[in-house]
Amino acid sequence: PEGSFSFFFGSERSGFCHLYLYTFVPGINGDQAMLIRQVSGGDWMVESIVGVQLSQNVVYVAGTYDSVLERHLYALPILLPEEDMGTIAMETELIVSQAGP
Repeated sequence: PEGSFSFFFGSERSGFCHLYLYTFVPGINGDQAMLIRQVSGGDWMVESIVGVQLSQNVVYVAGTYDSVLERHLYALPILLPEEDMGTIAMETELIVSQAGP
């Protein structure tokens, strides 16, 4: 719908910095963005978003998955095939945002 958009939000709520995908649709959920899914997780940190390729359903991130001493590039799925909200998130504008520490 008009005015809708999706965005990534970086958070350390799990103790490690990970990405969360939110979608905002005016007039739904009390005009608050809805959490669609946690995009990354585990005992490692996403340090930056390097790029997004919506046509391939991928967000590229730099992080510490392989080693806390090294930074590597990882490709993570934005949406999983079974997610019902996928059409809303993919049809809206995507804004990349990451919260500071």
